[in-house]
Amino acid sequence: MSGVNRYHPYHPHIAGRDVILACDYDAQTVLLENAKSHCDQWMSLHDKMEAERNAIQVELAHHAQLLGQALGECIFAAKIIRPNVSLTGPELLMFAQDLKIHLESIQQEHIDEQSELG
Repeated sequence: MSGVNRYHPYHPHIAGRDVILACDYDAQTVLLENAKSHCDQWMSLHDKMEAERNAIQVELAHHAQLLGQALGECIFAAKIIRPNVSLTGPELLMFAQDLKIHLESIQQEHIDEQSELG
């Protein structure tokens, strides 16, 4: 190594032992820039996924509201509740069970009427 002058490829004013240190510094800088680039890409992907998740949550909440409204209208049509009664999710489920029992009893009455006539 003696007698050979080493120069940094991007900084020709750096020579000798300092070349190795400068090259190591440049290599570390490149690694850090690559890591930052990857981090930025992951953060961008994370932000997109977060936005999609939020959009899905809004859509699901809207669907749940529509389903609850439709179920409430069915329960009202069966004369189980008064009109314009505001119900929570658990109340809707309880009244849905009542609606099922109501429909089954109507069905059974219809079967009984058919058997009496037949």
